[in-house]
Amino acid sequence: MINSIGQFGFISLRGSLDVPTEQIDRETIRRGVHGIGLWKTGRRARRSRVRTAVDAQSLSEARTYLAMYRLLIGEDPAIVIQNDHHFDAANQCRFAVLVVRETQMQWVGAACGGLNPPSLAYLVCEWELIGIENVQA
Repeated sequence: MINSIGQFGFISLRGSLDVPTEQIDRETIRRGVHGIGLWKTGRRARRSRVRTAVDAQSLSEARTYLAMYRLLIGEDPAIVIQNDHHFDAANQCRFAVLVVRETQMQWVGAACGGLNPPSLAYLVCEWELIGIENVQA
């Protein structure tokens, strides 16, 4: 399974990603007029939270990964692949990175000998993303 945000790959990427869909802002009801009116306000997505996990050779490498993830904040929307689902191709959508939080960074070498040798550290991050529809020029 492929899991990635931009150029960064992960062991897992969990959570539900909201893609842009047509939004209806409000219903209009007028006295003396049958039926209702709907105001479409365009295609938008809501903020999504996902959790990623990745292994690293050391804690210092895991800290470097975290710093590199945070460089995506404010950059152009990134291509996201979750469990081999390419949102860019399937949903015509990329994701802007709003927040990246470290939720767990730990040394796992002493306890179990690492995940995938020579990996001896483990990093879990929570991301806030928002779907941005691809615009064809």
